[in-house]
Parts: sequence; C-alpha cells; structure tokens
Amino acid sequence: MAFDGVLFTNIRYFDKTPIGILINRFSKDTYFADERIVFVFGNFLVMIGAFFAAIIILCISNWYFLLVLLPFMALMIFILHFFLKTSVEVRRIEAMERSPVMSHVSGTLNGISTIRASGQVEVYREKHYRLRDRHTSTQMMFKATERWLSVRLDAIVTLIGFIASLIFIFLRDSIGYQLAGLGIVYIQNRLGQFQYSIRLGAECENLMTAVERIFSLSELPAEEEEEIRKQQVDY
Repeated sequence: MAFDGVLFTNIRYFDKTPIGILINRFSKDTYFADERIVFVFGNFLVMIGAFFAAIIILCISNWYFLLVLLPFMALMIFILHFFLKTSVEVRRIEAMERSPVMSHVSGTLNGISTIRASGQVEVYREKHYRLRDRHTSTQMMFKATERWLSVRLDAIVTLIGFIASLIFIFLRDSIGYQLAGLGIVYIQNRLGQFQYSIRLGAECENLMTAVERIFSLSELPAEEEEEIRKQQVDY
C-alpha cells in the first residue's frame, strides 16, 4: 500500500520531499516492520509465557509470593508507561534524523563529478559528518533511555528475588523443603528473563513507529483524485 501511494500521488510531492525520506522508509523502516518486529515479538511471547508459568508454580507452592509480586508489578507498569512516552518520541526523532543522511549521500553520489570539478569535496564531507553526528546523538539518546529502564527493572527484580527468597526460607517448615527449594530456583532463573521480556515488549512498542511511518505513505492523496476535484470545480 505504501508503494502504491507513492506511485499514484501527485508529482509535486517529490518536489518538496527529500529522497532520503523515501529511501529511509523503504529500507530501514521496512526492515523493522517486516523482520525486526516479528523476531522481537516472538521472543517476547516465549519469555513472558515462561515467566507466567513460573509464577503459577510459585503461587501454588507459596501464595505469600503474590503479596510481594503485586506491588512491584504495579511499580513496573508505572515505570514502563513513563518510559514509553519518552522512548517512542526519541525513536521517531532518530528516524527523522536518519533521512537527511540518506538524502545527502544520494545527492552527493548523483553529483559527484560536479562536486569534484568545483572543488567542493571538503564542504560535502563536513556536511556529511555534521548530519551523521546529529543522527548518532539521537541514537545515543535512545540507548540512554533503554539503559534508564534497564537499571530500574534490574533493581526491582533484584529486590523481588531477595524478599521472595527470604519468605521461602522462613516458611520452609510449613511449605516443605522441596517446595521452598523449587521456589528459590524458579525465582533466580525466571525473574531475570521477566526483566528481559519487559524490555522486549517496550522495544516492540518503539518499533511500531516504523509501521506508522510506512502507513503514512499509503495515505498520500492520489493525483487522479485531485484532477477529478479540479474538473468538478470548473464545472
């Protein structure tokens, strides 16, 4: 649909739209939508399914674990909601800053003979590095937001594991040594995967900006519709 939208839109669209925007959406954004999202979402389902299976086993062995888990789960949801508000916008800015780099590279390659003949190689080189620096800075901002989430999730998961392990240790006489040991093993193995699954879910949400950008091309007005509208006005 996006390619059809570009093919049938008014020719004036290409006069005011840099070629780098189109290259960006049909290359990097298409890769995110067709391959990266599928891979990330598949891993997310596997990780979150294993986590909930472990939670069921832990709750069967000791229902006191829910008293520890529910407050921290609410805190995780609040932090994730706060993170997504920022990370989605930073991802969108990063995609916008990628387009000028592609436009500049495409224009430079098309006019390379003229650039060399006029002695403007250094000018174009400096502009290229300036555009790359701006794009790299947005990438670093996005990585910083990911680290912000990772540090807080690690702290919460570590605290959950510590408190839950203490509960299983102190209640080992009432629930049995076997179930207490099983609960501690599951806590140590599965809570780390839960933190990773939360990050995968957040990445899926961020990658959906690529789908949004691709679908925006399918909403371009077709040239035939504009011509028909002009004829109706003339009549």
